[in-house]
Amino acid sequence: MPQTFDLDTFNGFIYNTVSEVVQQNTQLFNEASHNTIRFVDGYNIGDTDHETFFKEIPGLVKRRDQYDDDTVVAAKNLEMGDLISVKVAGGTPPINIPPSKFQWIKKNPEEGALLFGEQFAAAMPQDQLNVGIAAAVAALTGIGAPSGVGTLDGVLLDAVGAGATAASNIDRIMMNDAASYYGDAAQRIKAWVMHSTPLHKLFGDNLANTERLFTIGDVSVITDSFGRVYFVTDSPALNNGDGTFNTLGLTENAIVIENNGDLDSNIENANGYENIKRNIQAEWSFNIGLKGMQWSSAAASPTDAAIETPANWAKVVSDIKSCPGVMIKHSISATG
Repeated sequence: MPQTFDLDTFNGFIYNTVSEVVQQNTQLFNEASHNTIRFVDGYNIGDTDHETFFKEIPGLVKRRDQYDDDTVVAAKNLEMGDLISVKVAGGTPPINIPPSKFQWIKKNPEEGALLFGEQFAAAMPQDQLNVGIAAAVAALTGIGAPSGVGTLDGVLLDAVGAGATAASNIDRIMMNDAASYYGDAAQRIKAWVMHSTPLHKLFGDNLANTERLFTIGDVSVITDSFGRVYFVTDSPALNNGDGTFNTLGLTENAIVIENNGDLDSNIENANGYENIKRNIQAEWSFNIGLKGMQWSSAAASPTDAAIETPANWAKVVSDIKSCPGVMIKHSISATG
């Protein structure tokens, strides 16, 4: 008996599958990343979302002269700043789901909805993760390197650029040097976000290291001697394509990805062909926010290129320790 095809049921299956799978996976993801990269519900209105905060007052404590009653002391202002996240639009191309294909093999069309939903539920957060990491790479690149040893005013350790003094191949010493950019707040760095290529090289070097830097329990959770998680993803922004890579050391809430709850899908039928045509297309939006940063471009519904532009992200906190974290630009080689 052929299965009937109910468009509303099909659409409902897709929405329910995506919503349930994404919600379950993102909670596990947040915990696994030590909440350095967080997926949350946002429901933001407009092109950007603003969160106002009071800035730290520089030079709040001073010396005074107990015996000077005449000198006028300059006042300082309690100022406010804006953390601004940007809304990014996502969508799918039309996906053909001709009903005759299901009827031909005596399958319920709802199985097609389930398959589409499962693949979509995996692809959508992966895209959002890639965008969030790309934004962080751009923002930390824009902040740049410290102006001097111990200055705590930069976050980038560039081991391959002009004037680089460190060895270009990443190792645990280089990672410790990058974490030191946070000074006495280095413990705020909770996770290393790395491409699989440098991680495997780092891990391979350590097999011959009697100090056993890595502890191996669950292969998906590897920590360093400071308890920082190694989070591995082959996100495009971590591989510069020229033999160099970007490794991020992130603090809690460094990258916040807010799903706006506006997932919409539409199914369309078309006649006049040999077989009835039917396709589905989906669209949604999400906001990307970075700790201590604001989206400073006027561009609405930004492209990937705009998100990856350092000048489009501005630091709005005075203390570097309130930024997303640190970044290492490095290379990788077979010899280490």
